[in-house]
Amino acid sequence: ITFTNIVRNCAVLKHFNWADEFISKYNGNLHPSERTSIVNYCQGMIEFEKGNYSKALKILSLLNLKWSNMKNDIKKIVIKCYYELGYFEELMLQIDSYRHFVNSYVTSAAHTTRGNKNFIKYISRLKDCRNSNEIIAAEALKTEVECSEYFYHKEWIVLKLDAIINKKSR
Repeated sequence: ITFTNIVRNCAVLKHFNWADEFISKYNGNLHPSERTSIVNYCQGMIEFEKGNYSKALKILSLLNLKWSNMKNDIKKIVIKCYYELGYFEELMLQIDSYRHFVNSYVTSAAHTTRGNKNFIKYISRLKDCRNSNEIIAAEALKTEVECSEYFYHKEWIVLKLDAIINKKSR
């Protein structure tokens, strides 16, 4: 988990070369049976952060990891890729699939379950705002998201709402 967290942090900070060097230097420390999957998972995160959404989708769609926390993260990144690419039918199907996953996902942390459900709620409403011409709805949703309890990818949703608001107010 530390390996993937280091790569995720580098990717989010746009330190792609450092992330690639880290993967090259330390992937030998990963268990041989999981090395390829974990490296591909990391590459998928990097490609998403680079804005290469189709490439990220291709990499992530091939993964079948046994760790539910990574499966959870992969599903969220795939949803974000579909949003970024404007593939709204696929997005809605993936959100529905993710909703079923969350409902069957066993976790001892109630805040994780709430966070996953908030992600589903807000990504669905974000898609609706992007497709509508109602800047007031986007602004209201942004305020609601900002005031909500923290959930993973909350900042991304706020950024996407900002983009909608700024694009429509020009």
